[in-house]
Amino acid sequence: MTCFITPSDIPVKKQPGVYRSRMSVYPAAANKHHKRYGDVAEKVVALALPILKKNLDLPPGLKIRLASMKGQWNGRYNAAAKTAVVDYIGSKKTVLEMLCHELVHAEQYHQGRLENRRVAGKWVSYWNGQKVRAAYRERPYEKEAYDRQVLLADMVINTVGLERWCSI
Repeated sequence: MTCFITPSDIPVKKQPGVYRSRMSVYPAAANKHHKRYGDVAEKVVALALPILKKNLDLPPGLKIRLASMKGQWNGRYNAAAKTAVVDYIGSKKTVLEMLCHELVHAEQYHQGRLENRRVAGKWVSYWNGQKVRAAYRERPYEKEAYDRQVLLADMVINTVGLERWCSI
């Protein structure tokens, strides 16, 4: 799984900075469900992104990649590439919450509250200047992202309206 926009990714029309993996675009026999999920995820991003940009302090040049993320991750943010990768396979609500979660991380890095530094050949996370040593869900930046993803997702759904949200 790459946290960068790849040459095979396809830009989403009328959504600058949003890309879909090739697998989510073309309805080959083996991946018809990928295209269907990709289409829904694209609509979720189209509705949510303008609202999230108004409510989060995001870095300029932010990119979003919708890609299948086989394995344990549903999303990932790469601060160096300013790219949030969101798994498009899942419910609308799951895609929305993962988008919100990764954009909270984008804000954390952009504001300098979260940093990754290379120390003795290993990547180490720092939260507000303090080295973080905790289980994944106990890390302060993850706690904030999980708490805010629910609030932001609910805000998006309330802002666009339940009828419009359900029509995706």
